[in-house]
Amino acid sequence: MNTIKSRILGLDVLRFIAFFKVFLLHLPMGENTPTFNFLKQGGGTGVAVFFVLSGFLISMLLIEQKKIKFDLIDARTFFLRRSLRIWPLYFLGVILAYLGIYLMDKIGWAGTTHEGMYKPNPIFSFLFLENYKMIWENASPQGAPLSVFWSLCIEEHFYIFWIFLFWKFPLNDLPKIWIGLWCFSIALRFFWPMLETDIILSGGELFSSLDYFVAGSLLAFYFKSIYNFLFEKSIVYIRYIFIISAFLYLLFQHVFYSELGVWGITISAVVYAYMILFFAQWVNFKSYSVGFIFARIGTLTYGLYVFHTPVILFLSKIWDKLNLTYSNISLFFFVLISFCISLVISFVSYKYFEMYFLRLRNKLK
Repeated sequence: MNTIKSRILGLDVLRFIAFFKVFLLHLPMGENTPTFNFLKQGGGTGVAVFFVLSGFLISMLLIEQKKIKFDLIDARTFFLRRSLRIWPLYFLGVILAYLGIYLMDKIGWAGTTHEGMYKPNPIFSFLFLENYKMIWENASPQGAPLSVFWSLCIEEHFYIFWIFLFWKFPLNDLPKIWIGLWCFSIALRFFWPMLETDIILSGGELFSSLDYFVAGSLLAFYFKSIYNFLFEKSIVYIRYIFIISAFLYLLFQHVFYSELGVWGITISAVVYAYMILFFAQWVNFKSYSVGFIFARIGTLTYGLYVFHTPVILFLSKIWDKLNLTYSNISLFFFVLISFCISLVISFVSYKYFEMYFLRLRNKLK
């Protein structure tokens, strides 16, 4: 596979897995459900997978454009195309968050929901700067889904920075620049605590998270060579030992992540890059197979990411009003209902809202 002109359904499955990890994190803690409570931890790993995926896919597209246009890119058009995918749903989510804050105050639901959270500032929210506000406040903003938009802010900063790098530098120089940036990111995480400041950077903004994006970008640049080395020339069972190990890391890394120190992000970036390599084998699935269904849901993960926290918040309020618990069968139905509602809203959003802007995007060549 040399290009990504056709959609790789295996990567949509990986998107679904990454989202579901995030989804589990935001569910209420179960009562007398230790296994569930253990599995729902470490939802940030799902976001990390999305970051590596972004590095891979964005770089792959820009690399192809560089090759076709004699080491040049159309930076303006590329950014506009990205914006038409990201901005409409992002701004809708911001508006919903502020509307939710207002309504919860009006009906008296704010109370404990907003405890320990700061009141957001529209300037930071609408300018993709909410992650820096969160770092400064060392807290999350009121209003779902604003509390999870820190990652979308990092993604936006990544798009701008990477488009600049591809516009400014020759294609063959980029791997050296990326490796330098990777080293800078590790050094930043290492030396920042020595400043003895209360501001915690690690993972909350682009430059301390560059490992993820660089790992994905290097995979895109050397994809054919790495793929041939690890897959076409390797023993099959070794591949599956690697991917099983990667999945175990995804599920349980929160147990030992703190012990990895500044290298935690680096190790995670390499592991998730390998997962991308593995899932990229599956360009297609049989209709209505499990992989096909997961891939279809994977195409809706942007909407799912935006809508799942408001759904969970609203449903938890209903649950509390009905004096329902979060144990066993009751918890199962809470998970099922919240996921299904999120899925339906995301499907409607994709078909009747996002698709309009995607058609506009496709007109930009």
